[in-house]
Formats: sequence, C-alpha cells, structure tokens
Amino acid sequence: MTSLIIAVNVLNRMIRNKLLIAVLVVALVIVGLVSSSIAFSMQFSKAGEAARAREAAAMALLSMVFLMGIFGNLVALVTGVNVSRQEIKEGTIFGVLSKPVTRLQYLLGSYFGGLVSLLLTWLVLVSTYLLVIYLSGLHPSKADLLLLLGRITLSVLFFGLAFCLAQRFSAWIAAVLGVAIYEGDSVVGLLAMLLRRMRVPVTDRTERLMAFPFPATNGLDALSGAFIKSQLNAPQVGWVFLHLWDYVVVLILVAWWLFRRQDLCQASE
Repeated sequence: MTSLIIAVNVLNRMIRNKLLIAVLVVALVIVGLVSSSIAFSMQFSKAGEAARAREAAAMALLSMVFLMGIFGNLVALVTGVNVSRQEIKEGTIFGVLSKPVTRLQYLLGSYFGGLVSLLLTWLVLVSTYLLVIYLSGLHPSKADLLLLLGRITLSVLFFGLAFCLAQRFSAWIAAVLGVAIYEGDSVVGLLAMLLRRMRVPVTDRTERLMAFPFPATNGLDALSGAFIKSQLNAPQVGWVFLHLWDYVVVLILVAWWLFRRQDLCQASE
C-alpha cells in the first residue's frame, strides 16, 4: 500500500509537469509529418489504384510507429533518469524516508509511478494512431501491430534501464550509459564484424554469448522483419520476449541493490 501511495505521488508530479499535454502536441506533430502519405493513400484509393494505395498506407503507418517509438524512448529515458534522482537532488526524499517507509517501498513506488506515466504517454500515442486509422480508412496489418507492440515493449525496457542506472550515476551519465547498453547488441555485432575483418575467428555462438548481457533490442526488430515475411517460429519469438522481460526484472533487482547501498546524504548531480 505504501508503494502504491508513492507511485500515485510520482504520477501526480508527472501530470503537474504537463507531460500528457506535451505528448498530445507531439502526437499531433507526428500526424502532421505523415499526413502526406495518408493523403496519397486516400487519393490512390479513390482513383482505384489499390496497389499504390496500400503502399502509401503502409508507409504512413510505418512512419507513425517509427516516430512514436523514437518519442516513446525519449520519454522513457528522461523519466527513468529523473523519477527518483530529482527527489534525491532536491532533498524531498528525506521527508519521505523519515516516515515508516522502507527504501524498497520507495524504490518500487517510484518505479511503478514512472512506468504508469510512460504507459499513459503510450496511451495517448496509440489512441492517436487508432484515430488516424479510423478517420483515414487505413488498414493496419498484423505486422504493423507487432511493430507497435515492440516499440512499447522496448520503451518499457529503456525506462527500466535508465531508472536502474540513475540509482548510481548522475542523470547525464545514466542517460549516456543507458543508450550505450540499449544499443549494445549492435555494438557487439559491429565489433564481431571488425574482428572477422582482422582475421580473428569469431563464431556465431561467440557473438551470441557476447550479446547476451545486453537487451534483445535487435532481436525484436529481427522478429518484426521475420513476421512481415511470415518466417516466424515459436522458440524464436519466446526467446526474444523472455530475454526482454527477464532483463526488466534483473534491472529492478540491481536498482534495489544500488539504492540500498547509496549514501543519500552525499547524492548530488
């Protein structure tokens, strides 16, 4: 119950910062950016050019998901590094912990409060996405919906990563490290390619082991591409999503360990 109260307080703070209004403005900007593709799709459809209408519609939906994913990740990063760090910096955390509130309760409350604010962001974005589909008569495929679900999943992962790192580092350092770890799978792939060019034997198994400590960011993108080509299998799907969600659980545990060891009196930006 205490963690729930803290989560509500965090959420109220986010709402007071007019986060949802900013999200709504960005959602409208995204719609404006893809409006030309939507207009072309509607014109081609009226002209009886079904193939060109489908191509323009696919471009509009993919562009919307791509732009929403970028903005969702940005919100996840900013929220993750600031949700508890701001209270430590301003000293308001001492008033909270002076009450019968344990550090674990505070940490979980802060995490879930920030997570709910992120999901509210996505609620606005997805609602805008569905409204555009309804008003324009576009027809999303299963691949489009999978891509959208993937972007939401990755933003939740990104939030957990930033939140965890912010328990030990300043907001800027946590943000930089968060981006580096989030893209770690790509970095490992690039490193493996460079090693092979230098005649260093790097097997696929070795590359997978090197990439395992990082979140399955590229794995989800690969799943989306495989889904479009109808080349999915259950073990492949299960491994990627398992590695995404177990990563979130590990991040929460590490964040708790770091926060428990932290000397709050010396915490500063």
